[in-house]
Amino acid sequence: MNLVVKGACVKFGIFAFGINYITLRACFYIQFVPLIGTGIAVTLQLCIGIDRLIGVIFPFWYKTNGKYVTFKFIIGICCIKSIINVVNAYIGSSAHWEKPVIYVLCLCYTLILLIIWRRKTSIPQNVKKLTISLSVLMSIGLICYILNIFFARVIMPLLNLDAIAFEYFVFPISLALQSMAYGSSAPVLYFCNAQYRSAFRTQFGHQANQVTPVQ
Repeated sequence: MNLVVKGACVKFGIFAFGINYITLRACFYIQFVPLIGTGIAVTLQLCIGIDRLIGVIFPFWYKTNGKYVTFKFIIGICCIKSIINVVNAYIGSSAHWEKPVIYVLCLCYTLILLIIWRRKTSIPQNVKKLTISLSVLMSIGLICYILNIFFARVIMPLLNLDAIAFEYFVFPISLALQSMAYGSSAPVLYFCNAQYRSAFRTQFGHQANQVTPVQ
């Protein structure tokens, strides 16, 4: 996420120092590293959810050697997604605007929740609480994504802003929604799971036995 913010600061620096012309090729190379960071951050959220889902469905295999296999698989997916992001940006993203990305996300989340619901009787209580935490995380990410799409497709055309206003006033609003989604992991895990809450308090100097279990 820090890479994305730095990429936005580059554009602000170009604007602040009065550089009125910059080639499209230069723009691509300026955004090259932030694009990689964006691909890793967004994809990693989904991969963490898949990793936890595999741990719930195949607990014995996951404890023996599954976590190492899934870790390599997750790193591979993140790298591939980042490369795809950069290639799409180089070619031009206008050809991909009409892809039903939001429907694919909804389908993935629905399938994950259905699998968890079918196996809820065999899931231990502590794993259920962790699953609730991860479901909240996925919901926050999905809601922020939908708000971004709604803001860009519905509100933006009504405002009729110029390019400068869009880049330096509208874009930070969209970036704030992404930051909310990316930064929600720690608060959600703290408030939704007693084990994580105990770990947080122990790590920051509080007594672990002060934790009140979640009912």
